[in-house]
Amino acid sequence: MKQQLSREKCWKYWMTPGNSLKNVCDLLEADGLLNQKTGRKFTSAAVERAAYQWVLDINNRDSARKEFEYRMQSMGRIVSEEDWKIFLLEACSLVYHNRPKHIKQFIAQNGLQSYVTRCFSDNLEKQRRFIERNGLQSYT
Repeated sequence: MKQQLSREKCWKYWMTPGNSLKNVCDLLEADGLLNQKTGRKFTSAAVERAAYQWVLDINNRDSARKEFEYRMQSMGRIVSEEDWKIFLLEACSLVYHNRPKHIKQFIAQNGLQSYVTRCFSDNLEKQRRFIERNGLQSYT
């Protein structure tokens, strides 16, 4: 049965310890949720984007943070405030890809200006492109 992808379900399944994006695609398919256009299971990219969209909704933020922290703790990692803010910024960059106005608005509304140079710190070329593409040089 073809149905619309549930953002919340994508996030909740993904944050279950041990689940990868591929596992989530399989779980959604087992639930009977298929891509409306293709009739096939959703791609990992679609699941990731939907999950991040759910996180970026201000009404879901507290719950999402708790679930994110729980998943990270299951992998032996403690999430700091900085880790969470960087995660939000990186999620924002995926959800609002090629939409600089939305990215700038999200950064301003969430006080993330000082985190721009800390996102994508493991990939400086990606960080540079993110900053340049979205006109964020004033935050560096």
